Amino acid sequence: MSVANVRLDQSGPFSRAGAALMRPRRVALAACVLIAGWLVFVPLAALLYTGFTEDTGFGPGPWSLKNFVEAYSGWHVARLFGNSIIFASGTALVTLLMGGLVAWVVERTDAPGGSVFHALSLLSFAIPGLLTAMAWIFVLSPNIGWVNALIKSAFGLEQAPFAVARPCARTEDSSAR
Repeated sequence: MSVANVRLDQSGPFSRAGAALMRPRRVALAACVLIAGWLVFVPLAALLYTGFTEDTGFGPGPWSLKNFVEAYSGWHVARLFGNSIIFASGTALVTLLMGGLVAWVVERTDAPGGSVFHALSLLSFAIPGLLTAMAWIFVLSPNIGWVNALIKSAFGLEQAPFAVARPCARTEDSSAR
């Protein structure tokens, strides 16, 4: 009896149902789900673990809420909140004006390229917020922002008028730690 003539048991893992589960497409999907789960849950677990433990210099110490108290009780939180409100309001206003204008032109006129604008309108959902923040930093940074460079050269200014990437100033009590 040769190996080619051996019949596999129809009720085992190599039956039709078992073979359907082992299709390359399903194996690739399972591998992608496992990789995505690893890339999400391992950093999240590390963040939660280190967020609720004290840093002793020799590794994580006892469990505490000291990190959260230190992070959210400083004076800079109000300034960060204000910056976030200004950024969100400005973004909403500019988006409303530009989006409303483009929507009106595409829907109410016979402007060429209307289908391109329909497709581009969905692009904002594909761009992550981190990438948008980095783009604003590159545009309005005091050192490398091209808008600041244009305004400084046009008006002969010494300092950049916009500073979205300005580091927070350290106070005496935070530098003594």
